[in-house]
Amino acid sequence: MNIKRNERDWAGQLISWIKSAIESGTTIFEDATNDTGVKMESGKTKFPDILLFTDKVSGIIFNGWELKFPDTAVDDVVMLENALEKAKKLKSDSFVTWNGAQAVIWKINTDDYAIESLAKIKEYPKEHTITTRDDLADPIKFGQNESFLRQRANELLHDLGQLYRNGELKPAINVTGSIVEAVYGASNIVIPQFQAAIIASKGNSASFRKEFNQWKIYESSTLKILASSSRRTENVIPEQVLAKFTFYNLIGKILFYLTLYENLSGELDNIYAKETSNIKTTLFSYFDRAKAIDYQAVFKPYFTDDIEYSKVTNSALFSLIRVFTEFDFRVLPTEVMGNILENLVPKEEKQRFGQYFTPETLANLVTFPAVQTNQDYLFDPTSGTGTFLNAFYKILNYYGNTNHSELLNHIWGNDVSHFPAILSVINLYKQNVTQINNFPRVMRDDFFNLTVGNVISFPDSTNYKKQVELPMPKFDAIASNFPFIQQEDIPNKVLTEFFRGEFDARQRAFLKDNSFKINERSDYFTYCVYNSIRFLKDNGYLAAITSNAWLGKEYGFQFKKFLLDNFHIKYIVKSNAEHWFSDSQISTIYAVLQKGTSDESTKFVTVNFKLEERFAQDDINRQLSQIEEFYTEIDNCDNQHNQKWKQDNIFSDLHRNEQDGIDESLLSSIYSLLKTLVDDRVSMQNK
Repeated sequence: MNIKRNERDWAGQLISWIKSAIESGTTIFEDATNDTGVKMESGKTKFPDILLFTDKVSGIIFNGWELKFPDTAVDDVVMLENALEKAKKLKSDSFVTWNGAQAVIWKINTDDYAIESLAKIKEYPKEHTITTRDDLADPIKFGQNESFLRQRANELLHDLGQLYRNGELKPAINVTGSIVEAVYGASNIVIPQFQAAIIASKGNSASFRKEFNQWKIYESSTLKILASSSRRTENVIPEQVLAKFTFYNLIGKILFYLTLYENLSGELDNIYAKETSNIKTTLFSYFDRAKAIDYQAVFKPYFTDDIEYSKVTNSALFSLIRVFTEFDFRVLPTEVMGNILENLVPKEEKQRFGQYFTPETLANLVTFPAVQTNQDYLFDPTSGTGTFLNAFYKILNYYGNTNHSELLNHIWGNDVSHFPAILSVINLYKQNVTQINNFPRVMRDDFFNLTVGNVISFPDSTNYKKQVELPMPKFDAIASNFPFIQQEDIPNKVLTEFFRGEFDARQRAFLKDNSFKINERSDYFTYCVYNSIRFLKDNGYLAAITSNAWLGKEYGFQFKKFLLDNFHIKYIVKSNAEHWFSDSQISTIYAVLQKGTSDESTKFVTVNFKLEERFAQDDINRQLSQIEEFYTEIDNCDNQHNQKWKQDNIFSDLHRNEQDGIDESLLSSIYSLLKTLVDDRVSMQNK
């Protein structure tokens, strides 16, 4: 039997979502109904699709919603006339029309309640997956669109809440405008002030000086990188570097607090600071209230919390917060946090740091083959701003896991730096900010300090004011853009001792004449790969972006031996069409490895197209579908029925797909694999 939903069912589903939001405390409204009749002047009784109540005891109605299927436009005249007639009876000055694909909040001129004087307060963009009546009427298609519809319902509730409180909507944030300018302006003032405060604290506090000296040892590689330059050696002042980190950490805390305030209705107070007040005391009092909501990565205390804020700092931060609170963090684009930092850090400084922002499309492409099912447990041990964590989330969702809190339980991240860890939390949190049980498993630690089974504290998903202790698991997949730090800046002796304790005689790649040694010229990412094996289940996947140096450098022999002893090398991919990191001088590739052995061939792939031109940028599900097709083509390059692929006339293991812009070499023997890894031979050439 072919069962179809009608508009009454559609309204009922919305009512259930609104009531869920009311129960969780994420909306200021107290009730919603779709069964209350409104008696018109004509004597007829009409039934609004949804009535939204600000007081359910007194029966105070804020406004009504008119719901249709996509075959009725959101500005259909008949629908607007009906909505106006009901609004006039209810004495409401607004209403909503929503046809599933589009929604509009309308402002009414209550002097005449006429169509001609209606104004659009906010118009929501059309959803491309909902275009026909069947997209809502068919239960299966409705289920496929349910996640979007529920998100849009929560957006409407949030915006209507603002309309009720303030009489107007706040504008969405403009990344390239006010907020970036405000943060940049504040950084120019506050960072020198923080630097002076750090110097003063070193002089008047022995405990602070001890912490500072330990920080210098811990960040020695970073300080060396900042001091290095292709043209000259620069004088790097550690106190200035720490001042920058302190400023960025503070900005991250403020931004995260504001997102919590906006989306946990009534749980936190908005940040309010008088220009003459002690803004440090004010801010940290807010942060103390938020510690129960997320303590692990964001509000974890740091020794720089002890520095004093000058009057100049006080004034600059007050001005910055005033700009922040002008914007609506509920509608802040997911990418904005990374964009803020990306705009603040000069390109040349990014190059010297060896840390880059991974493009989202590249992260999705690298991660996709590592995720096998929608129940996989996934980990990025150097998560930075959270791009790979977002890729995990989207791919699990693409595979059918749409339960937000369950998704977050399956995604773990870590970063040694405070500020990137904060961004990782924010970017995952914002995937569904309307849920309270919304706390990513993001840690703030050195990757080499982590151990499977160690107990980590996180907010309880059933009661965010409590903590739960979870043992760190082994993972089905790890995906990451490991830091690009060259060997001269790596504490090689320390890491060699670490792995001697972990691997002993079990890893033959590091033994020569029964002596354990890791090649001292190894780049940092190799240590990250060595460490990753401890966290992978048998047959688990590792997908990593690295430099291509290991294909030809001396240390690469040891690295290749380790890979061949422990992994099946599934894919090695490079691009001939673009530099994936435009600011980097390092040539990058990515590899997808499976822990264990396999008889499958290794696939060396060269792409001859730009990722953003090939994969959809405005539709994540379409992009992931295209990425899935990309790997399907690669896996079937030697299938005689696949007409896209042509075998090279000279090299029998080289195949070309000129239609899709892919070159691929298949290698199955260990001998030829080793030879190719060393020589980077013809399979990596441009056609």
